[in-house]
Amino acid sequence: MLECNALQYATCVAWREIRWTEDSETHIARHDVTPDEVEQVVNTRPRLVEPGPGDIEEVYGRTDAGRYLVVILSEAEDGRDFVVTARDLTDSERRSFLRRTT
Repeated sequence: MLECNALQYATCVAWREIRWTEDSETHIARHDVTPDEVEQVVNTRPRLVEPGPGDIEEVYGRTDAGRYLVVILSEAEDGRDFVVTARDLTDSERRSFLRRTT
């Protein structure tokens, strides 16, 4: 996985390749999130990347349409990122994201 933290969000620009499975697409659809929205959040700026437990990363960002999401990633066996889940930010998460990125 790409090593990057919240303080480095402005310079952390490497493209992240997602390993999609039918299960991961079905799971994020339950939150009304599309694979395109996940790709936008993971691969555009500004975004914040926070470490989670184990090999989990939380990626906070905004889609091209302006939707604020958090994407939870884990490293797949092939080195790509696997989407565990994705959802809308809560109001407090959104305020924190905006405060930290503007």
